[in-house]
Amino acid sequence: MRQTLIQKNGEEYVFLTNDEQDVNREINNMPVDIGKVTHKISEIIFDDIYNGAKFSYSRRYQFTFNKIVDDRTIGSQINEIGVRVITPSFELSRDSSEAELKLLSVREGNVILDISQDYSYLDEIENMLKIDEYLRIKSGIKSSAAVEDIKVKKSRERGERAKRAKFLIEGSMEKAPIYINGSLVDINEKNPIDRMNSGLRILVNSKYNKLNYVEKFTNSVKELYDIVDKKFNQMEIADTNPNKLAVDEIQNHIQISSSRNLQVTVKTVLAKFSNPPYGWKGLDIAAVIIELFKKQCIKVILNGEVISPNDREIVHYVTKREYVERTILKIRERVSQKYVDTVRDLSRDIFNFLSLPSDEDGIMDIFKGECKNELSKINEMLVKFSSRTRYPGEEVLQLGKRLFQKIMEITDTVEFFKRIYDLEENFLDYEDDVDDIKAFFYKKENGVIDFSSTGEQKIIFDRAVEKLKNYDVNKEYIIDDDMNVIMKKIREILKMKRPYSRIHELPVLIEKYNDKVVVLLEEKSIPIKEFIEKCRDQVFDVLKTCSFKSIFEDKVRGEFEDLYNRVESADNFAVIASMSDLAEKVKLKWVKIIVEEKVQKMQRNNDRGPEIVVKIKTLSMRELVKGQKIIKNVQDIDEVVEFLRGKLKEELKDNTIINLI
Repeated sequence: MRQTLIQKNGEEYVFLTNDEQDVNREINNMPVDIGKVTHKISEIIFDDIYNGAKFSYSRRYQFTFNKIVDDRTIGSQINEIGVRVITPSFELSRDSSEAELKLLSVREGNVILDISQDYSYLDEIENMLKIDEYLRIKSGIKSSAAVEDIKVKKSRERGERAKRAKFLIEGSMEKAPIYINGSLVDINEKNPIDRMNSGLRILVNSKYNKLNYVEKFTNSVKELYDIVDKKFNQMEIADTNPNKLAVDEIQNHIQISSSRNLQVTVKTVLAKFSNPPYGWKGLDIAAVIIELFKKQCIKVILNGEVISPNDREIVHYVTKREYVERTILKIRERVSQKYVDTVRDLSRDIFNFLSLPSDEDGIMDIFKGECKNELSKINEMLVKFSSRTRYPGEEVLQLGKRLFQKIMEITDTVEFFKRIYDLEENFLDYEDDVDDIKAFFYKKENGVIDFSSTGEQKIIFDRAVEKLKNYDVNKEYIIDDDMNVIMKKIREILKMKRPYSRIHELPVLIEKYNDKVVVLLEEKSIPIKEFIEKCRDQVFDVLKTCSFKSIFEDKVRGEFEDLYNRVESADNFAVIASMSDLAEKVKLKWVKIIVEEKVQKMQRNNDRGPEIVVKIKTLSMRELVKGQKIIKNVQDIDEVVEFLRGKLKEELKDNTIINLI
């Protein structure tokens, strides 16, 4: 009777009309699913009261958290922390509820907020949901004006109950017990939001108990490049580094994993240290990795190659998604001092480099830089061997080239120092040999090589090579024992693997060779010049009886003078020897020209009878008898004469005149 005649709405009691009583009975009979009640509670708590998507631990850290009411989850449950609200609908043992909730907080790792002792908000929410259901069902049905007015009142009542439900839940939350990690925690705050934040802060502090190891934050990729660009002596020492604890944690992790032969990548480090108990940001983790890398505590390997300490791409390797899974981190093995000392000694002995940095990577960078320069000089010298001249030292340079290329290919610091230690003797042998080679190709003054100027030894060597070539071309014409001795000594020096100490002998030998050649050439040229003069005179003998001799005199004289001058300037015996044949050909050419001109002139002057074309052949007696045997008796004379008779008959044709000179 009381439920239908009188209705309580909050603190008010209202007498109901018959229609209102009928509507109330229908509303009271509406079924309400307990799950909907729980859902509505979750909306009020996590949408209306605590409406932030994340818990703000600090300006640097904001945590998303799981949200649960009783057994109903809200949204995804992938976070490391969460809040579970316990309502009266949650099944708890009345006598052991506190123990159960403590155990639940340990098992789940959530903040447990217990509002199960207050039922008032449940009544409000149930009535609100019943009104919602009634209005939904009746929304499409026409009713009397009185009933429609009641529906409007019920809608307002529904809003009032929602406000009261929120108010009641807030009140319950202000005094609700909170359980974290198996303990009932004492939180002084009364505001529901503050109480939840305090609970989440306690939970974060316990779950992320190493969160504060990072005190200095990295806020941009640019700051990562700043770390890369720092010189080693500019890096903070461990005692003053505000992130020392974080550096130690990551270094220890890599150390332990490496000792267990477990592969560590940037991706695995990011995953480990962004989760409990750390929770650090990706840029902060990347900064620690780069710092360890720059301090030579770890080495970074990508695609099997060790990354150079000065490679600014390291920033990409520790931040870009396409690299982090392939970028491997390993604890860097310390280089033995004896290896470092060896590299320092070789830097001084080979490159005259006395001042080296104290860190291993700095030493390696400078040594490899000097190796690159040396390799460039080697290649520059090897180019000179592409000519036909066989210079000394090619084998040494090729060995040096392979030696320095091996070093340039090494990217791992420890391997670099070990390899140089093992190859120390090779480097020293190269240094012993290459100094003479450099002094050969380039100018050396006061012990300093000038790579921009050609060496005096190379100039002398080239001159000796040219003289040897000249001798080889002319040796068939040279019958002189002194000359052969001179050239034997020159050839011996040029063929030596290390001729440097004897190159100073070459200028004297070259001078002796030149003097001998001048004398021999002069001897060989005397009969040749006489023969050229004889050929010239024979042409003039033919020309002097001609009326047109003035036309040809200068031309004939000029051509034979040219032959004469070529003999006088010749430095080649073969050239001098060939001048006899050339003079003979020039003689025949001019005799033929003169005779043909003479015959043509005679024909022009003869105007009787038909024109007869006469062919003139000029034959050289010297050419006709070339290759014949020496005459020793009368029979030899007869054979030569008979041979000439046959040759002349072959040449003599109709209307042919033979001019034999």
